Amino acid sequence: MEIVIFGASNKGLMAWQHLSQHHDVVAFVDNDASKQGTQLQQRKIIGFDHYQRHYARNTTLVIASNFSLQIVQQILPYMSQVFYVFELFSSGYQLIPVDPACDEVDTDVNLVVENYSGSNTFALHRMGCMQDFDYQVTDAKSNNFFNHMLRSRVTVHTHARDGLAQRKTVQLWHGFPLKTLGLMNVSMTSEAKKRHVQPWKAYDAVTSYGQLYNTFINACYGLDSSYYTVTGMPRNDLLFEPNAKEKLQTITGVDIQSAKCIVYLPTFRQSKYGYHNGEVPSQLFGFAAFDIEAFIAFLEQNDFYFFMKFHPWDVNAGLLQEMIGWSDRLVMLDEEKLSEHKIDLYELLPATDLLITDYSSVYFDYLLLDKPMIFVRTDQKRYEHNRGFLVEPNDDWSPGVSVSSQEQLQHTCLHSFERPGFHSKSRSKLAESTHFYQDNQSSLRVRELIERMIS
Repeated sequence: MEIVIFGASNKGLMAWQHLSQHHDVVAFVDNDASKQGTQLQQRKIIGFDHYQRHYARNTTLVIASNFSLQIVQQILPYMSQVFYVFELFSSGYQLIPVDPACDEVDTDVNLVVENYSGSNTFALHRMGCMQDFDYQVTDAKSNNFFNHMLRSRVTVHTHARDGLAQRKTVQLWHGFPLKTLGLMNVSMTSEAKKRHVQPWKAYDAVTSYGQLYNTFINACYGLDSSYYTVTGMPRNDLLFEPNAKEKLQTITGVDIQSAKCIVYLPTFRQSKYGYHNGEVPSQLFGFAAFDIEAFIAFLEQNDFYFFMKFHPWDVNAGLLQEMIGWSDRLVMLDEEKLSEHKIDLYELLPATDLLITDYSSVYFDYLLLDKPMIFVRTDQKRYEHNRGFLVEPNDDWSPGVSVSSQEQLQHTCLHSFERPGFHSKSRSKLAESTHFYQDNQSSLRVRELIERMIS
């Protein structure tokens, strides 16, 4: 198959690296007139008009760009055959088809689900508050992704994807920001910051935790205050749902009725998109020394189960998979299991008794459970340098004990269970600052926002 790649930039190069192994990439298309007439990987860079005249009939067009949605809308009126969008996932690349015949709106709402690790869109569906709408749930990795967006009046996102012209877009995002993003990201170039900010300008509404969230997100993406609606986050409604232990047992096969459950939820250090934050740990927590056998013995002696869920973007999670076979006390919660059972991570969190994390925003939501937290931040200085934080000193925003060794970790776990009220006041204070709503009605408030947009 002869392919023309639309996008003569970094993503276009990624597409070329993957596609050229099995297909003949004959040219690149780009809207940038300064690139047209030059070459990339010894292939011509041409304009879209040139593509239509000389390549459209006999080649397959593949869009590979950070502005894929804008390009889809740009070329859609001129395309008579199916074309594709190149996307890179942790499982590999995928060519997502776009059918030019799918440009007619016939659906109210499209909920885009990126993963099952605290998905606000999946929570909207799970809570059952969208049933009065003609709506669909679309996996971001599915072949229907672009076609569903084109056919929906309102699309609801949780990640920084572009909106569509003549359509409404709601951004729910995926957590309270602790790490720098967009304009505040210390590791990004000025051009990269512009690319990250651009999609936000096209959104019609951004849901919010409260005023502090508005301030932090605004520092990162520079929106007008009129964009924000304080609703709370739908995924936090799942924290109030019953049967969490039964769901955790279903997905893992572990009998936890009488045991204490510890959950470890770190953020990523190296992503599939090439981002590097902090240091990639050589073992579980990044301590200077770690004895896995002693840790397993500690879990067994105290009837603890240790559940791990790594960030969906983290390319190094597989390095730690070998530990799982060492003991049934170590249990991996991975995206594949969650997706297979159509269960979100937040449906399981109420079954846990203690959170261990680093800089992941999950701990802001875990505050609503008022349960102990432990922070492992062995690479904090490196992380500050590579990525940066919106608040400093970081420890002042951490309602729990920070540990730097295995001995401290195990001691603090025991202490947390012996005194569950430890740090309760600091958890409550931070919850009041970050969560305007602390109930299970956020999904209904978001639904009302969407209803107003449609009407």
